[in-house]
Amino acid sequence: ELNLVWLTTGEGEMLKSDVISNVTLQELRDNSIINTVPLLPISAQAGTLNDFIVSIKNIEVERIISPIKSADYAITVTGDSMAPEFPNGSRILIKKINENSFIEWGKVYVLDTYNGIVIKILNEAADKPGHLLCTSINQDQKRYAPFTVPKSDVIGVYKVMLCMSLK
Repeated sequence: ELNLVWLTTGEGEMLKSDVISNVTLQELRDNSIINTVPLLPISAQAGTLNDFIVSIKNIEVERIISPIKSADYAITVTGDSMAPEFPNGSRILIKKINENSFIEWGKVYVLDTYNGIVIKILNEAADKPGHLLCTSINQDQKRYAPFTVPKSDVIGVYKVMLCMSLK
């Protein structure tokens, strides 16, 4: 019953009218009224984030509405190491950054590594040059102890721009 134009832009009537109800989601996307990003099927496949990005160019993946135009992708958070800010099942919008240019230490990023994908707070590893220190938000240090990742094992770094979760 909700008017997608009103929902995404705040313009028009809140409920669908006869004119608006004939507009499809694809038409809204084509006219840049709404922005969508691919939801990467991280839990459905093994490999690196880069593998997913290359493969989505050849297959149709689910797309979700993004309130942030500059977001590149969405992924689903699994596990509770980043709870409560990023609960299990929430979706995050991410943007690829140039990790050689600037990383804002102490912020949450998604690391794409040869061993898989992690969402963590990043800092420089003071005692290990050439490594990143990955820390969880969850304070259960026995389960989620900080760890380091060699920068040479990092394929890509993605800034977390938004977390969406059901309450």
